[in-house]
Amino acid sequence: MMGRPTNDPPPPPTSTAWKMMNKYGWQQGQGLGRTQDGIREALQVQARGDGSGVVLAPSRPSCVVVLKNMVGQVDDQLEQETAEECEKYGRVEQCMIYPLDDGSAVWIFIKFAHPNAAQAAVADLNGRYFDGRVVVAEEFDQDRFDRLDLAP
Repeated sequence: MMGRPTNDPPPPPTSTAWKMMNKYGWQQGQGLGRTQDGIREALQVQARGDGSGVVLAPSRPSCVVVLKNMVGQVDDQLEQETAEECEKYGRVEQCMIYPLDDGSAVWIFIKFAHPNAAQAAVADLNGRYFDGRVVVAEEFDQDRFDRLDLAP
């Protein structure tokens, strides 16, 4: 995913970048273009103080998706069933169930073989209802996932 990290708030609807992307048909969670595989986020610019700016380097696209609010309880089949369901977006390399320490929630991490599969999964799963719950699907920083730094 290009632009800001996924844990930052989206740009306000009045920002120039938001207006420009919206003009070309952009919607939150989708990419630009006919196949929606173009830029997904507004580029970030750092002001230089002299009226100009520098476009910040995009973050590395992540192959990892975190599913939040999907389930409250874990059963023996959850990991396998989730991985199988996510195969329709691309090859799943790993599925990991992560119950939060306070017992309030369960996060499910899916690592895909390609970032495009992760982006497709987020676009399709975010906001979907599952077992009476609204699923929150987000890309997750791949370096953090690789270090097993999974806590909120």
